[in-house]
Amino acid sequence: MDRRAIDDRRRIGTMKAAINMYGERILEGNSSLKKPQIGLPENSSSRAKELHKAKREMVRYKESRRVAESVTAQAETELSKAKKTVKDLALQIEESNSKAKAKMRDMERLKKSGKRGDKSSGFGSSESNKYAEMMREIECVKQELSKLKLDMAYVLEAKMQAKKEIEVSNSKLETNLKSVEAIGKEIEEVNEEQVLVELARIEALKESGEIEVQREKEGSEFSHAMEENRKKMKDVVEEIDRSNDVESKLAVTLSDVNVLQNELKLVKEIEKKVLRNDSLKHSGGSFRKSDQLEELPSLNSITEELEEAKKELASIKQEGFQFMASMEIIRSELKHVTGETVQLKKMEHKADLTFQNLNSKLLRAKTKLEASTAAEEKAKAIVSNLSLTLEQLKTETEVAKQ
Repeated sequence: MDRRAIDDRRRIGTMKAAINMYGERILEGNSSLKKPQIGLPENSSSRAKELHKAKREMVRYKESRRVAESVTAQAETELSKAKKTVKDLALQIEESNSKAKAKMRDMERLKKSGKRGDKSSGFGSSESNKYAEMMREIECVKQELSKLKLDMAYVLEAKMQAKKEIEVSNSKLETNLKSVEAIGKEIEEVNEEQVLVELARIEALKESGEIEVQREKEGSEFSHAMEENRKKMKDVVEEIDRSNDVESKLAVTLSDVNVLQNELKLVKEIEKKVLRNDSLKHSGGSFRKSDQLEELPSLNSITEELEEAKKELASIKQEGFQFMASMEIIRSELKHVTGETVQLKKMEHKADLTFQNLNSKLLRAKTKLEASTAAEEKAKAIVSNLSLTLEQLKTETEVAKQ
């Protein structure tokens, strides 16, 4: 019976050791969860590494949970064994009680037989020896019974204590597991947000590069177009200068034409005078004939000059028409250059709008990154609270162990 009591005490000690080991493993998992929380990450890559490390620590924590469950199952097995031992002890106590009662009845019969008298001295001494031995056995049985009662009380007390500790540990384990699941979900959300932010950043950088290339291309095209416009404007200015020269020449020519027209009028008046004096042809002398002969060459030369002036005037008019046509061409080219300039300005404005859109996308990506950082800090705070809870669990486990 002493061996069974010792075995019961060993089993109770095994249950306490299992509970302590369970608490220590929880604390180890908690300390491993706390390690990646030291220091804030400086960039997105360090945050990704830290989240990956937190996931691995969660897997390790789940493994420790499975170990704790196995330890709990072992403790329950030990508890069932302790219950069985208590039942065995109760049966043994009942058997001892029945034996003690039987011996008491035998003693009562012996006492009654002793009162009736001794039949012989030898028989009386043997009966007294038997009686003394029986009394010693009864005393031993009483001592053993008291030990069994004490052992049974100790086992029951240890059983109740172990049951309470297991219930407290299970409740705290359930609470901590819920907290770990919540942290896992938040970490997954933060990871997804970080992936989205990284994709947005990559897309923004890609768009920025494309826009920069497009702006360089449009800038070179704009510079080339402006150079072409400058050349065209220079040609137009030169053409205008030439047209001014032509206008000055035309003005001189027109003044010459006016002079020739005046001379032509004068010649016509002279012709009229000549025709008027034809009637005096026969009455005049040789002197008049000589005057007419002198006037006819000058009249022919004036007529020739007048014809040349008419031809030159016609050519000047033709050049004027050509000049007007060239001026129309220059005006159309100026309109075309102005239209191209307006189009280039529109393209530049469009590029500025695209750049502003890119800046807004970068700002949105920065906002998402800040939100993910805030969520990560919140997850760290939750993990810190969980670590405090596990520290409290360790303290309570140590107190229960004492």
